[in-house]
Amino acid sequence: MFERLVGNDKLKALLSREIREGTLAHGYIIEGPAGIGKHTLAFDLVTAMAGFDEKGLKRIKDGLCPDIRVFGIPAGRKTIGIETVREFGYLSSVTPNELDFKMTIIENADFMTVQAQNAFLKLLEEPPAGVYFLMLCENASALLPTVRSRASILRMLRCDNESIKRCLKSSKRGSYIFSRDPYAFDAIVRASDGRIGKALDLCGEPGVTGEHNPDSAGKNSMQKAAELIECIAGRRSAPIMLCISKLGSDRNRISLLMSFCGLAVRDLILCKASLMAEKDADDTNAICLSEQLCFYESGNEAAINAQRLSMSEIMQCGYVFSIFSERLIQNGNVRQILTELSYQLRKIVC
Repeated sequence: MFERLVGNDKLKALLSREIREGTLAHGYIIEGPAGIGKHTLAFDLVTAMAGFDEKGLKRIKDGLCPDIRVFGIPAGRKTIGIETVREFGYLSSVTPNELDFKMTIIENADFMTVQAQNAFLKLLEEPPAGVYFLMLCENASALLPTVRSRASILRMLRCDNESIKRCLKSSKRGSYIFSRDPYAFDAIVRASDGRIGKALDLCGEPGVTGEHNPDSAGKNSMQKAAELIECIAGRRSAPIMLCISKLGSDRNRISLLMSFCGLAVRDLILCKASLMAEKDADDTNAICLSEQLCFYESGNEAAINAQRLSMSEIMQCGYVFSIFSERLIQNGNVRQILTELSYQLRKIVC
């Protein structure tokens, strides 16, 4: 029970006991920052109540269980309005079809309008028998006091770095990054801020939280790192300056981007060494390298960039990224670091 959730042992013990004793509250507010595991806790709780296995969990996530529904902010809207509350209020009044209870999971519950919360209050005060509500939010104080008083608040805690490391090492992408570059692995752990879902997201792997963020920090940082390396390989001064100027000032994200750039440089060194060993290397050789690469998905893409730079230039770039990554960790001024990074990279290749 709750095996998928990392950390938060007290919460897991509390809910496990309430399930065994049949003392579950009809409403829970699960509070915590994005990526901390709110969805994992919610789905594990429902799975335990229903006695489902992994296949049953998948049915719930796919929306195939009629007695368990997930609601959130409607497409094109910024809040959850009263019409949404009326919808899950109506569904809650319908007799369970498959299970002996009905569960409504409300994502971003702290984005319910005041009118929606007042309408929802009636359901919380007099819920139909066997009906449960899980409200997932980052800030429970955004909910009306009357709503908070009628539900149990479960505050999720951040995980320690060692727990995050163990979880990442058990994942395919996390273990791969650790084996290739422990420094980048540590940067991801630090940037996760105690949130396992965010850590998995930064690794470029689907998280255990069930939360989907197409503009995830990890994916965004990898894209920006790829753009910067492309500008460096193209020996273009202005694009390098422009690319770095758009990185912003978020220390964690820039540190992560530096780590990804370091991984890209390692791939370029590998490709360059292979190309130097066989001057008549063809596409087949580049493709064979794909399985050994950590940053690039295509051996051809890495080989093309490697051919545009000398081994000395690639290694100098790698040294620059490592130096400035260390300065970021030591709390150096972010904007000054980026300005100097831009100058050093342009000095090497332009």
